[in-house]
Amino acid sequence: MTHRGALHLAALVAGTVVSAHAAGATADSGDSLLTAASSGSHVWFAVERQGQCRILHHAATMPSNAVREATVLTAVPLSLAASGDQLVIMMEPDGTGRSNPVYSLTTHRNPSSGAYYDTPLGRLDVLPSALLPAGASSMAADRSTVLALASGDPPQLFRLGVSEWSVEGLPDEVGAHARISTWVTGGDRRLGIAWVNGGSLEAFVARASAQIGAPESWDRVTLPGAGTEFLFMVDGASCNAIVRRAATGAHELCYAGPQGVRVLATIPPQASVWTVLGVADEFLLAHLAPRGELTLARIDPLNGSIAEAAPLVREIPRAFEWIHLPLLGGATIAMLLAGFVIKPPIETRRHLVAGWLPLSMMRRTLALGIDLVPGAILALLVTGERVEALLAMPSWTPELSRCVPATIMLGTTGAWCALFEAVWRASPGKWLVGARVIRAESKPRVQGSVAIPVDARAGVGRTLLRAALKSIVLMAPALGVLSFVHPLHQGVPESLTGTAVARRGTQQS
Repeated sequence: MTHRGALHLAALVAGTVVSAHAAGATADSGDSLLTAASSGSHVWFAVERQGQCRILHHAATMPSNAVREATVLTAVPLSLAASGDQLVIMMEPDGTGRSNPVYSLTTHRNPSSGAYYDTPLGRLDVLPSALLPAGASSMAADRSTVLALASGDPPQLFRLGVSEWSVEGLPDEVGAHARISTWVTGGDRRLGIAWVNGGSLEAFVARASAQIGAPESWDRVTLPGAGTEFLFMVDGASCNAIVRRAATGAHELCYAGPQGVRVLATIPPQASVWTVLGVADEFLLAHLAPRGELTLARIDPLNGSIAEAAPLVREIPRAFEWIHLPLLGGATIAMLLAGFVIKPPIETRRHLVAGWLPLSMMRRTLALGIDLVPGAILALLVTGERVEALLAMPSWTPELSRCVPATIMLGTTGAWCALFEAVWRASPGKWLVGARVIRAESKPRVQGSVAIPVDARAGVGRTLLRAALKSIVLMAPALGVLSFVHPLHQGVPESLTGTAVARRGTQQS
């Protein structure tokens, strides 16, 4: 049982992942439910592929469809249970057929990088499995203990101790097909044992201050209407929520309470393995897409709207979220040093080639705005974001994922302006305001006693180099301030390449 460092999410192809749901699906439900568990802040999924089972971890602090691989098992677990940052894994009976192996891992977040990791490192913690019979089928955990339930008539309840599992007493009313899960009572998550009684869902919920096993350690809870077509309790939800079958063949996500059941969302029929879990204050619909990829879709806890299912992506640590900032900072410093050392502004000539004048910064700004429009349209089409997302520029946005639209816009602008300027010496915006990219020379060459007029064309090489440096300025617009103070409105790209953005005109003396 070792950790796998690389997560190949694009190749997650599901085999058959049909098992009892950790939150309480009945054995004869006929529904193929994904083995998963949620503590409300952390979610784990068991996904089978090529004879192995990958345990994928998602946290409420991650992006909505980001996961990481926690560990790899030899088979799909019989049940998962989660509490806080701990996952407990119960496997199928071992080779002796007498007990169920039980393991656990604890998830931590690196405060500097934001990346998650698990302990113990490189392996799973082996929990006591003595006295846990092979008939155990469901499991739940809270801050203080782990409980396992073996179905039967009567069912048996087992509690994890320091070195072994102990048998605990159950009220006589507990039904033969009871399931153990986490219940929300008085704002606290508690362990409860529930069974269907006619149209109601009956449960004994453990009291927080009592010793489990004593007759007085349970509170009786009845949820009218929740037993009709009941499928499972939603694990990790911030309130008691259930999933039941609808008459149309779909499923319904419902809030269940002493006053009855309120339908929140209708889940379309799922053609593959699926489940619903609670994370933070939302619900998460996880299922296998037709191509076999595990996808996640958010369910709004207020209006029940189901977001579009998104394929899983690898979790990106926060250290990589702001990696662009030092890169842009380094590029800014390098260009400033090069600009002042190689082409000091104080030594610049005060005049351009005869017949050309520096373009005013107002016109230059207008030209840039025109050139940005195609890139902005492309960025919005590709990312599906709103216009205001373009304001999250790379130079002042720490989260790299938030500045993707602006990066696409600026990158596209730099690329297509370079193409136009290399061929026609002007981007569309410059052309509309009457500007060209020219060679910044002020003195004609002298051959013998004959003065040869200066060719104002910048040349393809200079133009492309200027366009590349301009793309860096677009990403770090602080460099553009130098264009406003330079006598010829030359920025760092123009100073380093000996070019200028100019318009036709005559210098007045």
